[in-house]
Amino acid sequence: MSKGIKVINVNDGELRELKGGLRSRRIITKKSVGSEKLMVGIATCDPGKGHDWHCHVDGQEEVLYIVEGEVTVTWIEDGLEKKLVAKKGDCIFSPSGVENKIVNTGNTQLIMVACIVPPPE
Repeated sequence: MSKGIKVINVNDGELRELKGGLRSRRIITKKSVGSEKLMVGIATCDPGKGHDWHCHVDGQEEVLYIVEGEVTVTWIEDGLEKKLVAKKGDCIFSPSGVENKIVNTGNTQLIMVACIVPPPE
């Protein structure tokens, strides 16, 4: 694989549907461009859908940038359920080891850019 700059179209990413109805395309990956330290993808979901409870481990941190829509993020902290709402233009940071879920609580399709470091296998 070339070590130079690469351009990948978002539609070339493998489409996956996650538990809860979130549709995800991993765009920048080891397989697509040789990335060793970063995964970038785009995620979409319809109102009322989202990504069920999950947890990034092994030092993985995630950033979600809200391109369109509104999302409610729920996570567990000190045994308590906490919630925040993020809208277009907001970024969500999820540290490693924090169990969380997201739900599109808006009236339109949710579109997010997701970055995970280090990348999932």
